[in-house]
Amino acid sequence: MGRGKTISLEIRKIIIERLGVHKSIVSRIIYKFRQTGSEAAVKNSGRTRKTTKRTDKWIIRMCQKNPFLSSTHIKSHLEETGLGHISSKTIRRRLVENGLFGR
Repeated sequence: MGRGKTISLEIRKIIIERLGVHKSIVSRIIYKFRQTGSEAAVKNSGRTRKTTKRTDKWIIRMCQKNPFLSSTHIKSHLEETGLGHISSKTIRRRLVENGLFGR
């Protein structure tokens, strides 16, 4: 029984020599092409965000109203209002994503 269309070892060797990559990379690309029909990278889902879009907007709005607030002060306000327990590092990341630096 055949395993479908296969690429001969000679052709694989030519690809390896021309591209100058390791044989495992060529094998991985061929395998991926057989599975998906494309060699393009698929976006991974990644880890879910701790903050919602609503919380992100609230953080940004608070910093725009008072640019001298620290991230720990914003964190305490979030906890007081019941919007969640978010670390000050996460708050700084959200601010940097939106072009607000130095908190």
